[in-house]
Amino acid sequence: MQTNKEDSLKLSITQRIRLKLFGITPTEKKILPGWRGEIQFYAFTCTIHGIVEDYPHGYRQVLRCRKCLNKSI
Repeated sequence: MQTNKEDSLKLSITQRIRLKLFGITPTEKKILPGWRGEIQFYAFTCTIHGIVEDYPHGYRQVLRCRKCLNKSI
């Protein structure tokens, strides 16, 4: 089942166009608990869960769907 998270992310028209064209769009900079500074978050399309948001991980700057990671644990 594919759910569309675009509504909960509140993407602008420009962001929705970038997402369609490039498969990724920057959303906002956030600070999570325990972090020293802000980091850019991105919206992208997961083949299973639809549009999701995450930040780049590791040296290769990989975006991961948290829902997919939670299923594998």
